Formats: sequence, structure tokens, C-alpha cells
Amino acid sequence: MSDKSDTIKKDKRKQMFLLELINNNCLGNVAVAAKRVGVARQMLYRWRKEDIKFATIWDQTKKEVDELLIEKAESALIGAIDAGNITAIIFTLKTRSPERWGDRQKKIENGRIEDVYEVSPEFSKAMGRFLAKA
Repeated sequence: MSDKSDTIKKDKRKQMFLLELINNNCLGNVAVAAKRVGVARQMLYRWRKEDIKFATIWDQTKKEVDELLIEKAESALIGAIDAGNITAIIFTLKTRSPERWGDRQKKIENGRIEDVYEVSPEFSKAMGRFLAKA
């Protein structure tokens, strides 16, 4: 009889953990969610290994949290660009348009390949305009 009550209790803790995992205080941090629910991380990973449904929901929850964090980061990046944060501007240009703004590699003629980084002409011009305004 105690086996059934233990299973129900365990399932409630699984549900609580999954809810905590997506909570703004945890945002996918397993250690924080485990502590808030009062379950050892080792127990969570044992449940995950033994319970396919729990593992599947955990994975789905992690994907939802990752999407939420990406949306928050992108919003913060847009805000930083609007505020004139040069690091945010450079990051965006280099990642969104690497063919124009990224670092480039060159081959050296003597048969060896060496990494040589140079700033693209577009980047140099844009930085010149930015520095002239500052």
C-alpha cells in the first residue's frame, strides 16, 4: 500500500519540478528547480532515466525555456542597439552579415596557411562614421 502513495507523491514532485523549471526564478536551471522543489538532482536524473514520459516533458520544457531566453536576449540586444551600444552593434553586424562585416582569413603564399584577420572595408567605414559622431 505504501508503494502506491510513494508513486503518487513522486509524480507530484515530478510535476512540481517541471513547473519550477520554466518558472522565471529558474529558467531551465535544474539545480535551482530541484532545490525549490526539495528533490536531489540525482533523484531527478534517476526519474528521467526510468520514466520516458517525464524525460520527454522535461526536454519539451527545456526547449520552451530556451526559446524564452532567446526571445529575452534578442529583445535586450535590440534595446542595446537602439541605445547605441557599440558592442551590440558590432555583434549584430558580424553575426547577421558575416560576408560584409565578419573577420576574413587569408592564405599566405609560401605554402602554409596562417590565420590573418582583417576588418572588412564596410566595417572600417562604419566605425569611422561612428567615431566621427562621438
